[in-house]
Amino acid sequence: TSVSAAGGCNGVGPPAAVYYQTAGNITVDHVVMTYCASCVTGGIQAGATVTVSNSTCANFDHCLGMGIASNSAVVLGPVYFFNNEVHDMKAWDTAANTFHHDGVHLWGYCSDGSSYCAGTYWNNIYIYNNHFYGVTGTQFGDWIFNEANVQNEWAFNNFSDTTEEESGNEGPGPFYAQGINMHYWNNTFLGSGTASSANLNQ
Repeated sequence: TSVSAAGGCNGVGPPAAVYYQTAGNITVDHVVMTYCASCVTGGIQAGATVTVSNSTCANFDHCLGMGIASNSAVVLGPVYFFNNEVHDMKAWDTAANTFHHDGVHLWGYCSDGSSYCAGTYWNNIYIYNNHFYGVTGTQFGDWIFNEANVQNEWAFNNFSDTTEEESGNEGPGPFYAQGINMHYWNNTFLGSGTASSANLNQ
């Protein structure tokens, strides 16, 4: 059974570096992606594996941005995101604050696109050995952003550098660990000063 997931966020899909529709397993390895709205995005089959590794996202709105809106019970994942360079988002700032910039953004909604259905979620997410840095822009969300309905996540050995974070950002912090059974271990956070939020928010 295949399910169609919504690509992108806030209506942003293409321009994408890697865009797929109702696909099986996806592997993105040793790819340099620049100036993409959602660099890696699209729809996958339930239970398919998404792997993004040894790659670079630069000057983007979302590096990996994927989600689903369904009233049916759908379990997506696993997802492996590791050994990546993820940096610089300012290119997607707008005067109207149209976007919010995220490194890895996963979400799962009911078909109304706003409420959560318990049986529809992401499962088994592994985010590790990544370097998040650069000019975040004024509409920075998070380097890792889970909109609930994410279960069993492990994020470890990541380096989060927000020394170039700009004032006016909307995000709660570099990592936003909303979900069930979330594990964040051995990550390093470097902030831009005492007024900067450089922490893990749950």
